Amino acid sequence: MIAFLLTRSPDLGFRAFLGGSAPHWAYWSGSRTAVDLLLRAGADPAARDGFLRCTPRAFGICLAASWGWAAKVRQHLAGDRALAGILDGRGAPLHEAAREGHAQVVDLLLEAGAEPRQRDGDGKTPGDLAREHLDKPGCVETVQRLERAMG
Repeated sequence: MIAFLLTRSPDLGFRAFLGGSAPHWAYWSGSRTAVDLLLRAGADPAARDGFLRCTPRAFGICLAASWGWAAKVRQHLAGDRALAGILDGRGAPLHEAAREGHAQVVDLLLEAGAEPRQRDGDGKTPGDLAREHLDKPGCVETVQRLERAMG
């Protein structure tokens, strides 16, 4: 379907939900074929979405981590384990999961090699972000798990 649509000269810079472009959502889907087709057609791999401020490659796992979608995080890690620590946009996947108190996703990312001491663009660690949101369910547990991971 994407190959067909590309024959119709679509606006590859069009922004959809959360300000994500077609490559953002192709990476989100996990379809390497869709990603490759869009990039070969000239879609911008450096475009930033309007929510996480990520490039397409980081968007899929960072959004899944922010939403607490463990199965989607696993899918992305299975395709590219380096995504566990990708710092692109407002934070790494671990920052996004910690900010929302998604302790199960935090565990997945830590097991995949995410660094609990990594700082985002504002100089905050995932633990700092979880502590800022202790009113959210799961943030207290998230802080505890991150502290254990740091020893």
